[in-house]
Amino acid sequence: KDLIGEPAGEEPAPNGFQWELYSGDLNISCAVMYPLHGATVPPRTQVLIEISAEPLGAFKAKYIDAFHCVSIDHSTPSCWPIFSLSSLPFFTGLAEGPHTVRAGVTNPSGEWIVAWSEEREFHVIDESQNDDGRAVQENKGSAEDEPDSDGDGGGVRVDVPVCIILHPTEMSIITTSHFEIESRVETSLELEVFAQYFNSSFVCYGFDDAPAKACWSLYEQYDLLPRWVHVTDGMHTVDAYVTHPNSGEQLDDSWSESRSFLVYTQHENMNEALPSGSQQQQQQPAEEGDAVLLSIDIDTLTVLLPAQRSDDHTLLAQKFCDAHFLGNGDCAESILREIK
Repeated sequence: KDLIGEPAGEEPAPNGFQWELYSGDLNISCAVMYPLHGATVPPRTQVLIEISAEPLGAFKAKYIDAFHCVSIDHSTPSCWPIFSLSSLPFFTGLAEGPHTVRAGVTNPSGEWIVAWSEEREFHVIDESQNDDGRAVQENKGSAEDEPDSDGDGGGVRVDVPVCIILHPTEMSIITTSHFEIESRVETSLELEVFAQYFNSSFVCYGFDDAPAKACWSLYEQYDLLPRWVHVTDGMHTVDAYVTHPNSGEQLDDSWSESRSFLVYTQHENMNEALPSGSQQQQQQPAEEGDAVLLSIDIDTLTVLLPAQRSDDHTLLAQKFCDAHFLGNGDCAESILREIK
C-alpha cells in the first residue's frame, strides 16, 4: 500500500516465519503528508497519511483490519481502513481560515488510537468566491449539470438520490466509544444509469458540530462502513448527503434526516492513547453526578436513558419522547424532573 512507508528491499521473515505469530514490540508511527504544514487548501481536501512500522511484516499481518483516522480541529476522529480503501480520507465543508489536522492509527480491531501524528496547521481559502463573497461560478451541485450519455458536454436532468441513515437508530444507545454508520442511498434511476452518473460521488457525514464533513466513496462505504473512535459519552447527532460527481458540492435535496443517538460507555477504555492538547484528553473519568441512568417504563418495556451533565436535558427529553411516540408534554417534563 503506497500510504505505508515501506522500505525498499524488505527482508522476508526468517525461515518461513509467520508474522502473525510475532510477539515482540511493534514500533508504529504516522505523519500527515498532506496538507503540508502552513499550506493553503480549498474547502474540500484530501488527507494523505504516511504510516511507518517496524517490523513492517508484523504490522501488515496483525493490523490488516486496523484503521487510520483523522481529527480536524480536535474533532472526534473519523476513520478509514488502512489496507482496504482505494481513495484517500476526504473532507468537505471546511470554513475559510486556520485549521489543524492530525492523524492516528488504531489498534488491530479499530477500537481506539494507539499512535498519533504531530499536529499540522493549514489554511483554507475558498477560491470560488470573489472578494465581495459572491460565487465565481454559480454551480451548487444541481443534478442538471450531469454530463449526458453522448459525452458532448451537454446537461441532462436526473433525480437527486437521497441518503437514509439506518444505524444508529433514533435515540439508540451505543455502549462503546467507537461506532460505525450504516446508510443507504435511494434513487429512482436504474442501477446502471445511476452508476454512470454518480460513480465519482461521495457520501459525506456531519458528526455533531465538526468543522468538516467526513466523506467516503459512495460505492465503497457499503463494504467499509464509516467509523468514528474516541466518541465521548452523551448525546450526538449525525446526518449525511451525496456530493455532485463533477463539482464535489453537496446535492441539497440528498440530505438525510438528522439522527440523534446516545453514547454511554462507563469509560470502558481508560487506556486509550489521546493526542496531546486535544479536547478529549482533558476529559476525566466520570465522577458521581456526571451521569444519571434512568429506567423508563413504556407499556411492558423498560427503556434505559443515560443523561450526561453536559447534555441539553430539555432536548434530550424531547428527543426521547418523540422517538418512542410519547408526544404529550408530561413525558418530557417527567424526564426532566428525574434528571434534576
